Amino acid sequence: MFELQHTSTGWKETVLYSFCPVVTNCSDGQEPVAGLAFDAKGDLYGTTTYGGSVCPLNQSETCGVVFELTKSKGVWTETVLHAFGSDANTYDGFFPAGGVTFDASGNIYGATSQGGDSTTCLETGCGVLYKLTPSEGGWEETILHYFALEGTPDGIYPSSGVTFDSSGNFYGTTSSCLSSCQGAVYKFNPTGPTETMLYQFSGGKDGGYPWGGVVLDGSGNLYGTTAFGGNGTYPSGGDGVVFKVGPKGKETVLHTFTGNPDGRKPFAPLTLDSSGNLYGTTSEGGSCTVYINGCGILFELKTTGGKEEMRFSFSGTNGENPQAGLLLSGGVLYGTAELSSQSGVEGLVFSFAP
Repeated sequence: MFELQHTSTGWKETVLYSFCPVVTNCSDGQEPVAGLAFDAKGDLYGTTTYGGSVCPLNQSETCGVVFELTKSKGVWTETVLHAFGSDANTYDGFFPAGGVTFDASGNIYGATSQGGDSTTCLETGCGVLYKLTPSEGGWEETILHYFALEGTPDGIYPSSGVTFDSSGNFYGTTSSCLSSCQGAVYKFNPTGPTETMLYQFSGGKDGGYPWGGVVLDGSGNLYGTTAFGGNGTYPSGGDGVVFKVGPKGKETVLHTFTGNPDGRKPFAPLTLDSSGNLYGTTSEGGSCTVYINGCGILFELKTTGGKEEMRFSFSGTNGENPQAGLLLSGGVLYGTAELSSQSGVEGLVFSFAP
């Protein structure tokens, strides 16, 4: 985990914490691929896909953790709040998908991409929604929902964290379904508790494989991307779409990606500004010629029926293959690119002023 601080001479990087100091024992977590969340005190929270405990349902892997990073006297300390799979007697989740979200009481919510009920999704489980509650002895986990429990019609393998509305319901995406579909958008009411699939993707023109989760506007509409489908059929074709799902589950395709010079394969979540504009990235496509599939683009899309506009095409030297979400701060977008064609550069952080 790192911090970038703006100084008079540029940007200074500070490594806050380095995971897995002993490679053979990553009890602190391994491979943090999601973003971080702040609490009211300024502590940081997140997930790692692996590390922690050995999975009861998959003995060849470690299950991942939820962690906290606190600062005292200038030093950041990591604490594992929950190690998935640590109790072999429970149907715990594993491989947490996306980051974590807080409610008004300070409870933590998220999803795991596998684990839970193993009778439907063979040995791996279909994934769970979980809640972590602070207690005197640490943090107590509650499983809110087992996806496709014992064969019930449902989405499986949740691919993102969760987004709350003002009523306490939350939303997310799955990468597949127990029935024939190529991913779904779901709603969960924790007071029920009840889970509802709002929309199932066919993998055709409506898109397929909604990897990045959803963002919510003030009218209850959900926005997201699919990495496939649109102008082809998942999984062998299609460059992905930007979609809108209304409160009653009606899907509208706002934009279909076409590859070059348009982008293709958006994996990242969208960012919604106060004016109703959507910003995002695609992992491939654009006008870059360094890589055969393109280096990706940064795009803007108006939610009120506006046309998608490619705002920036990555060239390789300034980044390639952006797969994480964008942060909008002070009218400037910030993000990361996984790769770069610059010699000696293993990924980078960029800014863009719309």
